[in-house]
Amino acid sequence: MLYKPLDGKALHVDFREEAPALYHPKTFCKNATCVLDPHCDCNGTWPSTERCTGGHATGTPGFPALLSLAVRDQLASLPLSEIAGPAIDLARNGWIMDEGLHKSIQQYAPQLARDPASRELFLNVSGTGPKAEVGEILRNPDLAHTLELIVTAPDDFYTGHLGEEFVQAAAQGLNSVTGKHGVLSMADLHGYRAVYREPVQYEYTTASGLTYNITGSAPPFSGGVAQAQIFNYLEQVDGTDATAARRLGFFMDAQNAAFADRNQYDHGTSHMTIIDSQGNIVAMTTTVNMIMGSRVTVPGRGYLLNNEMCDFDSLGIIPPDFTGQMTVNAAEGGKRPRRTALGDDSSSLGGKRPRSSMSPTLVVPKEPGKAAFSLMGLGAPGGSDIIGGVANVLRHTLAAPGVEVRQLQAHTNAPRAIGKNEPRMGNAVVELALYEDKETVAALQSWGYNLTHTRCSPIFCSGETYSRVQSAMMWRADSPSRWMFVGAADKQRLPTCTVQAPQSSGDSVFLP
Repeated sequence: MLYKPLDGKALHVDFREEAPALYHPKTFCKNATCVLDPHCDCNGTWPSTERCTGGHATGTPGFPALLSLAVRDQLASLPLSEIAGPAIDLARNGWIMDEGLHKSIQQYAPQLARDPASRELFLNVSGTGPKAEVGEILRNPDLAHTLELIVTAPDDFYTGHLGEEFVQAAAQGLNSVTGKHGVLSMADLHGYRAVYREPVQYEYTTASGLTYNITGSAPPFSGGVAQAQIFNYLEQVDGTDATAARRLGFFMDAQNAAFADRNQYDHGTSHMTIIDSQGNIVAMTTTVNMIMGSRVTVPGRGYLLNNEMCDFDSLGIIPPDFTGQMTVNAAEGGKRPRRTALGDDSSSLGGKRPRSSMSPTLVVPKEPGKAAFSLMGLGAPGGSDIIGGVANVLRHTLAAPGVEVRQLQAHTNAPRAIGKNEPRMGNAVVELALYEDKETVAALQSWGYNLTHTRCSPIFCSGETYSRVQSAMMWRADSPSRWMFVGAADKQRLPTCTVQAPQSSGDSVFLP
């Protein structure tokens, strides 16, 4: 999501991965012949650890196409080489191994060890654990060189040797357990486009009477539609005399209802929210899907293949006979018009893009003179927990009175309730700090709410309340030309999340 205040227009750029042409609804079945045979005997599906390991789970990547679009349409204020410079230097000169990356490599060491290039890049000599210990330096000069090539000519990825190496790595990324390999082709890459889509836009009026214009991502990203449903629901109860506990219950109901619709209709992550002194703001979520992606590395290039195709349903045919209607989020190959893309891209042909929970979100007051901020952006990584994480932070922020709305870090730190319409979770998973509010919990339980609580408070652990929300906000200070900025990182749930602020310059002040 991108917002430029000079023209007051929000842009949504979709660079989601696309399915290979050879995909079909049974492609993830246990039967190895199902890789290419849509009429195969399914015999069930593999668990996600195996289904998502190997080149078979890899789709056509979209990030190089995003870079190309940014250059073509002058969305970037700096040359790509300058933007990528710090990442290139870090890859070449090394970065300090942190605890989170160390645990991720250790967790997937058995899968990484199956791929020679991944084993060489990430694992120790025995192939049983990370190459570097926590606090030691890890270098990736191959990645530095690859990034230099991509930012020089991003379009070449889809037609040249970088793309050929990507396709070859997927084909050779055989999962020895499932017997499956990648089915991408250069034809899949040739047709890829990063496209503009009409963003999801809605108004939300708080209990205090302030109205905000909120903009989110369009399908196949389910976050924008789900957030709109949640806040449209909340708006109906914000003006009532409901207690705080009742409003929390309504909030959980809203999330569960949104997820019920999300699962019925079509639809290793990072998020950054960036705001500059001109008020331009970007909320961008990008991912290779699961931690360590497909666990297959492109030899000599220093990066992992995505396993984004695991975001399709593991079985795309509705049981029990497996011969009936396809699920909405079924894996499908072939090319089709990109009907919801804007401009000429609406008639271009592309592959199916899987449903995503990404929720990059922009917030602008309808009457800026009455609100305590002028612009806000937020989003998060965290799989299906993204939607609830973003909704929790946005709810806390917009409900805050007066200038307290600017306390982004406090709103980010506040304990969360995540509802995903999953029976095993009850009505919601609540963080331990919230569960320990005995009066609120007792009230919710007396009304029939069944709550599951996390085991930690509030530090992220065991995959619980996994979303880590990053946000930024700006407002006018004491003169029309003077701006104040603040950012918040979800450090309580992942200590390596950070806020990066430049030194204050001119009339702009960046708050710690």
